[in-house]
Amino acid sequence: MIVAFDFGISNTDVAIRNEDKINFFSTSSTKKKLNTKLIQDILISLEIDISQLKLIGVTGGKSSDLDDSLDGVKIVKINEIDAIGLGAKKLYG
Repeated sequence: MIVAFDFGISNTDVAIRNEDKINFFSTSSTKKKLNTKLIQDILISLEIDISQLKLIGVTGGKSSDLDDSLDGVKIVKINEIDAIGLGAKKLYG
């Protein structure tokens, strides 16, 4: 399972890919400092077992300041503009 976060000003969007299925969620962004504890809290609220994750992708906000891993799961930091372009290419071929 792979999880990706887009930390926006008003919303935090989450995409979860499990095999060939992708689910999308959105939650109001918090004023709390962006850190791995916040990621853990969001995963827990979505009932996602961190031990089942292969990778965590992050973009937006101050995601580049995050640690490089969470409980042994690699965190990949992606520039927001690159994420938008790559997402559009994937969605529209």
